Amino acid sequence: MTPAATTKPTVRRAARTASAAALFAALLVAAGGAPRPAWAVEPTTEPPAPAASPTGAAAAPAQSMPDATGTGDNPPPPPPTRRPRLRVGPEIGFFLPTDDKTRARFGSTWVTFGIGFGSVLSRAQSEGQFLLDLDVYTRSRSGNRAVIVPIGVQYRRSLIGGVGGSGGDLAGKSSFVPYVGASANLVVVDLRVPDEDIDSTRVTAGAGVALGAMVGEAGYAEARYLLTGRTLGYDTSGFTVSVGLRF
Repeated sequence: MTPAATTKPTVRRAARTASAAALFAALLVAAGGAPRPAWAVEPTTEPPAPAASPTGAAAAPAQSMPDATGTGDNPPPPPPTRRPRLRVGPEIGFFLPTDDKTRARFGSTWVTFGIGFGSVLSRAQSEGQFLLDLDVYTRSRSGNRAVIVPIGVQYRRSLIGGVGGSGGDLAGKSSFVPYVGASANLVVVDLRVPDEDIDSTRVTAGAGVALGAMVGEAGYAEARYLLTGRTLGYDTSGFTVSVGLRF
């Protein structure tokens, strides 16, 4: 075979190979482009890993600390609120009946005593406070005896606006806090008058208004007018002046 005859098949095969390569390259371009060689890929940059602690564990990221004003990512927790607690204490004073017949029969000045329930100074008193009202008025004279027991609920409210702030305690804000109050009562009246053949117990309705002052965290003084219905022919309405404590 001559050299010219041998060269022709080789040229034809090279041409076919070139055509196939061109076709393959066209398909890759149509599909999205040929893959980039490894040397042409740009390297990625990653953040450095946290430095290891002496024990071998990764160090935790630093956190911002609040300053003296409480600013920062972690502000200080609010101070604990002071909850008012139930207090019980004695009360003592005088009762001055306003009815002439009652004063003539039993006397013009009676002794009063009672037991008070509820705190004297508390967050509730800057917004108003309900207390149990329980007192005993008693007087004996010339064989006659009278016992008056008002039982009810009293509402008190401070006369100083904004004392203790919004929901704050009165304690520590002022040692003298005037207040007004009102009460609704059931009044037990026990009378003994031998000259009138009276020896009986009755229950009547009553209501009162009060003006007082809280002193410190445990004491108070109060003046009150108690209005009651007439019972067994006697009107037991009158004024009381009393002082009390809460423990």
